[in-house]
Amino acid sequence: MKKFSKISEVVRSENCTSCGICVNNNLGKMILKKGIYLPVFSKPLSKDQDESLISVCPGKGYDIVDLGEKKFEKTIYDYQLGHYKSIGAARSKDNELLKKSTSGGMMPAIANFLLEKNHVQGILTVKFEYTNNGPVPKPFIAKTKEELCSAQGSKYMPVPLLEGFDEVILSFSGKIAIIGTPCQIAGIRLLQEKNPELNHKIILTIANFCGGYRDFRETERLFQISKVKKKEINYFSYRGKGQPGFMTIESELEKTVDLPYPAYARQTGYIKYNRCRLCVDATGELADLSFGDAWVERFLNTKKKWSFYISRSSFGENVLREMLEDGLFEHKKISIEELKKSQRGNLTTKKERQNSRYEFYKKLGYKLPEFNGGYNKNKINFSLELKVFVSQRVMYFFEKIKIYRIIAKLINRI
Repeated sequence: MKKFSKISEVVRSENCTSCGICVNNNLGKMILKKGIYLPVFSKPLSKDQDESLISVCPGKGYDIVDLGEKKFEKTIYDYQLGHYKSIGAARSKDNELLKKSTSGGMMPAIANFLLEKNHVQGILTVKFEYTNNGPVPKPFIAKTKEELCSAQGSKYMPVPLLEGFDEVILSFSGKIAIIGTPCQIAGIRLLQEKNPELNHKIILTIANFCGGYRDFRETERLFQISKVKKKEINYFSYRGKGQPGFMTIESELEKTVDLPYPAYARQTGYIKYNRCRLCVDATGELADLSFGDAWVERFLNTKKKWSFYISRSSFGENVLREMLEDGLFEHKKISIEELKKSQRGNLTTKKERQNSRYEFYKKLGYKLPEFNGGYNKNKINFSLELKVFVSQRVMYFFEKIKIYRIIAKLINRI
């Protein structure tokens, strides 16, 4: 299969991850098109520029196994989870951080610990800005606990986290940690491969377990269904208020709408973004620390918010140990089986079905990202992939012609 040689090929084939890594050095900016942020360049890229940008583009794919092996020493390898040193269950003891968290509040808790101990001077993360066009993701460097709290909550949408990387991160006078999705962290690792000096600038990366997202048109449609005008929204959260939680929309008119998670995903016919369906990274395999929901009975029955974590680096291990010694979070041991059970759906689609999906998409003429491993290459089930492909596109077609909700109600989908 011919490899990607230009950023335009990545965009045209729907493999752009919206990370924004390619529009640094004043080359362009990220523009929202059909619900996803795509790069728009101020002038055509030269061959050298394209080659340089392709080398750090996570959308084209990357050698996920080799990158993890080079980054994390003395680890265990599991193709479903990646390289790791330890796993466990954790929940922050900070009630302020737990209040808005979707699970155990560990990602902001670690970020706050790094700031308070002066391990870093800033955390690259993302918050919502409320505009006439509704809530817009705004990457920024948080320097205080208050700023971290303003960024809490899952962002199930495209986010150009690395746009302006040269201005935002390289010019920042201090060390930083980064909270991001698996593909955003992959972009960071590719940058570090190209420029090892960045290892001294970015000292810790934290990723969420990720099943992918639908584009922002789904979210806007949910605003319409909820009868809330975008310009009147003054608070928005994809998840909160316990587990599994709710999407919450609040407006200036003191109207609050809570849509149960994950059921709200069936309210529209929009389908998962193409590149997300082709991703093999379920647990943030290139991040120092990764976190996801503890979807197993032992923890759900506690009626408390818990996170499962995967620790991959020595520094990540040290941070967790120091925090535990300081009494900053509760900890419980878990088995690999429990961790995999909690992420069964995600691991199945990204690790067990991916080979079938790749072969099926190749036959349809799609240009695919290359990961050189990281998933089960033995399984083939074309009939399942055909069924899923057709059903998704039928629902999407119904959405486009504005009859999805009528059909969905008839078939008891909503």
